[in-house]
Amino acid sequence: MNKIIVVQMLFRKSEKVKWGKVENTTLLLSQAQACVSNTLLLNPCIMIENPLTRTPMTEKISNQTPLKQRLLFICLILIAFAALLWINLRFSQLTNAGSDFLTRWLPVQLMVYEGVENPYSDEVSYQIQLLRYGRAALPGEAPGLFAYPYYIVPFILPFALIKDLVIARALWMLFLQLCHITIILLSLRICRYRPTASLLLLLLMFSLISADMLIATIEGNPASLAALFIVLSLFFIQKEKDTVAGLMLALATIKPQLTVLFFILVWLWAFSNKRWKIMTSSAISVAILMGVSFIFLPQWFAEFFRQVFVYPGVAQPNTPATIFAGVLPATVATWIGRGFSLVSLLLLAYVWYRSYKQPFSVLSWSAGVTLALLPFSGIASTRTNLVVLLPFVTWLIVQLKRHPNHPQLAESILLGYILLSWVFVALTRTPLVNGIIFAYFDLLPLPLFVVIGLLVSGQFLKHPSD
Repeated sequence: MNKIIVVQMLFRKSEKVKWGKVENTTLLLSQAQACVSNTLLLNPCIMIENPLTRTPMTEKISNQTPLKQRLLFICLILIAFAALLWINLRFSQLTNAGSDFLTRWLPVQLMVYEGVENPYSDEVSYQIQLLRYGRAALPGEAPGLFAYPYYIVPFILPFALIKDLVIARALWMLFLQLCHITIILLSLRICRYRPTASLLLLLLMFSLISADMLIATIEGNPASLAALFIVLSLFFIQKEKDTVAGLMLALATIKPQLTVLFFILVWLWAFSNKRWKIMTSSAISVAILMGVSFIFLPQWFAEFFRQVFVYPGVAQPNTPATIFAGVLPATVATWIGRGFSLVSLLLLAYVWYRSYKQPFSVLSWSAGVTLALLPFSGIASTRTNLVVLLPFVTWLIVQLKRHPNHPQLAESILLGYILLSWVFVALTRTPLVNGIIFAYFDLLPLPLFVVIGLLVSGQFLKHPSD
């Protein structure tokens, strides 16, 4: 039986108090609130009578319902992750994809179980070829290069301890999917926006099953992890936790070709705004990461650069020039590539200049344009790198939702692009004109959409993070 708590003792004093005085009334009410709060702690399921109106205020206060909701939510999350893991396991059993994961997983595993010291060695590359092709790689086939900074090893190590490639790959895919989901949630936090359930579902679908994001997961490229560190660095910059932001910026360099322009932009912005801790923290963190790597493998830097310069010659077309070379004469393709690079350079100069001495919103806008321009700049890129555009797609969608005239356009764009992304993949793998295959043109639509969207919609001052 619920107790009746009548908070009247304090209010009896009100007869001696002039209620017109705000300070006395405020003090009295605060004392009453404290009294009620202490009572609720003793008995969370009570009925309180309003001492002013003499009417009962019946309010069941129970901690059991929220607890049940939390447990239900946790169970649903675990079921979803279990389903993802099962799908990943089945997919890993049925396909031979995941070359990006294999070329990092096997070298680290050989280091752990075989005592191999140098993951960049030709012997390790040969072992990768044997596992991937069952023989040495033929001319034109990927030679199996580690091609990452040595300090990526700790991130691969937990999965390299698993000897079964299928299980290790499935877990790595789940890890990358969690990275994608976290990027979406962090991006919404940065925007200070709480989406509807339908919009959140579409954003998560975009991060998991759109062609650009799913291919990155299937291949097992660490770009997803680097993208997470980029978003974390922006998140902590916004929170003015500059030391942690610098650390996240340093960790993002596990994929240098993806983060080099972003790194320079953040340093320029931090310098102009006198956010020195971002610069010092990132510099010290990079120095520690490289220094520890030199302790374990003194020649790692030279070996890494050797493979980086070899990689573009054996990789799939990854710049506008190499992409257009598949359908146009080499000279024309080269000039097109130079044109893209020049336009990209001019746009970079513009957005970097606009970010100088500006607030965080302009930095985040500039970061989106910078990373979206990467495939057009001439720096070698792959479609697995497009995962870095997830936060900026999210921010564009938030701006559309906040537009008074087009609130439903965001969902339509998300759903439409998820479908179109796979149409792009199909079209670029099918002979269309005179037997010509417009291969790898599907690398360009998403960054082009993000660049145009940011340039058109952003006039930065209305960025949702402000």
